[in-house]
Amino acid sequence: MRLLYTRYDPLLPFGLIDVVERLIDMITSTAVPVSTKVRELTNFAIYVLKVARKRELRSLNFIVSGNPNEWLVKHTYNIVGVIAQLMCEMRFPFIEAQKVIRTAVLHDLGHIPLRNPLPLSDTPEGGDKYRLHVVLGYRLCRELDLSIDECDAILTHHENFDGSGFMSRRGKSIPFYARLMRIADDVEKLVTDQGVSTFNAMKHFMLYSSKLYDPDMVRWMIATFGPIPTGTTVRIRGEEGTVEGAKDGRLAVIHLGTHNVEYIPFEKLRNMIQPGEME
Repeated sequence: MRLLYTRYDPLLPFGLIDVVERLIDMITSTAVPVSTKVRELTNFAIYVLKVARKRELRSLNFIVSGNPNEWLVKHTYNIVGVIAQLMCEMRFPFIEAQKVIRTAVLHDLGHIPLRNPLPLSDTPEGGDKYRLHVVLGYRLCRELDLSIDECDAILTHHENFDGSGFMSRRGKSIPFYARLMRIADDVEKLVTDQGVSTFNAMKHFMLYSSKLYDPDMVRWMIATFGPIPTGTTVRIRGEEGTVEGAKDGRLAVIHLGTHNVEYIPFEKLRNMIQPGEME
């Protein structure tokens, strides 16, 4: 397992990766009662949201990348972190936020019975086997007797806003949780699997707004993490610094030196960006 950023910002305790792994093992075990699975899943969601709510900084600096054998645990951990920050920044009702976190944990567990070593893309190499994972994930959710919102989101989390996804659902007919999961999935995929800079990830979301993503989700993502996202190099009064995250949906948090931190409004920050950072 490796950190994607030199300056790791532990939004979630790093040891929580092991908790995610144990939680996945328990949920997919046939020996554990359903009631126990649901209780532990809900307790996990409550804990993650309480941790995220205590934080003022919204950042992608917690994201980790793992080897192919670890991809599902790593992916689940990363998506949970993105979703938790979105939920807290937008002040989503706590009970509903728990459901979204539970959905984030379960959304790709349909890969396990398929024995997919990697998250195969929707290509000839992936094909029907890749598409089947949403159906198996939906069945798992139904077995846990979770809400229809959670189960439908797992079934449709690969739908595109323009109707070009697996099942040709489009627009607001795609469940809300699924539209949220769609963009959170791609945050992680872009900055880990494809090595895209966080700035270009935000450009990607704006470019494909109303095509792949719900425009409301794109605005939500940018309001939470900032239009000038984590990792961008800036120069303030001749001193070089790094964007560490966003605060209050309008301020970029800039790390200068060892302990010096400044808060700069988004609209003023663009003139401070170093050449090449926006490429």
